[in-house]
Amino acid sequence: MYAVGAISAFAPNEVKGNPGEIFKYEPASTERNAARNGGKYTKRTFQARFQPEGSEDETGGWYKLRFASKTNNILGVSGVKTEVDAETMVNVGSLKLKVGDLEKQRQSLVTDLDNVAGLPVADPASDPGGVQFAEKMKEIKAQFEPQAATDERAKKTLESIRLYEYITKLITPNFSGTFDQNRGAITIDVRVTKPKVGQQKGITMERDTVYAYSGGTIGLRGKSGYAQVSGVLRSTSGKEFSADIQASDALASAGGAVAAKEFRWKALVKGVPAGDYEFIARQQDGQEGSSIVKVFAPDASTDKKIDEVYVGA
Repeated sequence: MYAVGAISAFAPNEVKGNPGEIFKYEPASTERNAARNGGKYTKRTFQARFQPEGSEDETGGWYKLRFASKTNNILGVSGVKTEVDAETMVNVGSLKLKVGDLEKQRQSLVTDLDNVAGLPVADPASDPGGVQFAEKMKEIKAQFEPQAATDERAKKTLESIRLYEYITKLITPNFSGTFDQNRGAITIDVRVTKPKVGQQKGITMERDTVYAYSGGTIGLRGKSGYAQVSGVLRSTSGKEFSADIQASDALASAGGAVAAKEFRWKALVKGVPAGDYEFIARQQDGQEGSSIVKVFAPDASTDKKIDEVYVGA
């Protein structure tokens, strides 16, 4: 189902208060198109700022954008008359034509199309506005369009059918409103899909097991898919020591998540007594990584067990 509303209701937040930025004429693009067309302005370029409803992020689904215009209308006969004087003029752009001359051409076409079954006759009394006539003509044209692609006779018949329809709409009161050009609107179906987000990398600890002395500062290093990382050192009895997470390079200190990137960081924990611990690091999407931490009291007999110590760094 399409959401309904003015385009301003679906504009990005940064331009919602500025209608001139939501939908605007693009003179530079128009000039480029004209230059490519020998200086002729056959089309104009406009820009529409559109953001799907729901959130700051793209919301998937189908949307129909409708743009209305009141330029270059074909002005046929209008009013409540059912019979039109032959001297009445109709306008096709800047060209003025008499109804009488057009009626003669239409009668000639009726004769040429006598073999076309079901060719409708305009009746403004029973079909005010010509909607039924337009629908019937659409059906008639659909019968000949497939053949016209390969058969010359069918092609000429289709051309005559189209001309008959065109003249009838021009000279029948109020039928010109069914011209596609006079509807003054174009619609564009837009399918919005959510971008595929790659799986962010998880946390990788530099070492599975870290050995340290009590009383100093324990340092643990790792990598993560996000710059924002929290960490805690937990003893086997459940006591926790908070960790100070520091960026160890410029990329990590810039912050934010970057797909397919890794951020290096260092965790510092102070005041930890001797014992067995687990250090748990968690990045902002909930993924975790861990290392076993064995802390020893300073003693010469344990020196050979110390694999890595970061003191005050």
